[in-house]
Amino acid sequence: MGDLDYRTQDVTLKDDISGNKQSVNSDNEALVHDQHIVDAINQVTATPHYYQELGNYYSAVAGGTLANKNETEIIWWENPVASGMDIELYDIDMGTPNNITFLMRLYLNPTVTVNGTAYTPVQLNAGSTNTSDANVYTLPTTTDYGTLADIAVVTIGTLRVPLDFGIAIDEGDSALITMQASSANNDYFLAIKWAEDSD
Repeated sequence: MGDLDYRTQDVTLKDDISGNKQSVNSDNEALVHDQHIVDAINQVTATPHYYQELGNYYSAVAGGTLANKNETEIIWWENPVASGMDIELYDIDMGTPNNITFLMRLYLNPTVTVNGTAYTPVQLNAGSTNTSDANVYTLPTTTDYGTLADIAVVTIGTLRVPLDFGIAIDEGDSALITMQASSANNDYFLAIKWAEDSD
């Protein structure tokens, strides 16, 4: 392998995710596999494209009308015990067509008493037959929202909340998204994207 400080040598970096290689040759040309990003501390970071190619990238979509101004549980998803994978949240899109304020909160490990309606996650690689290992439900009932991990506000239109795989849900853990409007009888929509990575 070449010396990173010696520019007449080729340098090859090999990741620990899939064995793909990234190279910088002696002409200072970066040859980087298009499914990965090598960050500033030389860690290989998988991107949505990487998981999409593997067929391990999913979404869940919800929408409706909030009848009152109370904080309301919208989507709950859990990573089953012994699932053999981690859930890595990528982003959340939220919005409203109404000229009001919506508050979105993301909690970890809520206490759920009623699961709600089972939801089948959407596979974001149309050519893949993989299915999600996560259990996803809409409109669950809780006695404790859990630990607040993120919060966002939208007034009208759509807001993207980038998480960039910064929140992981390990085996046996779960996450909850709630919505709260500044006035009653207002419409909302919500879309979540996540990756599932084998342990």
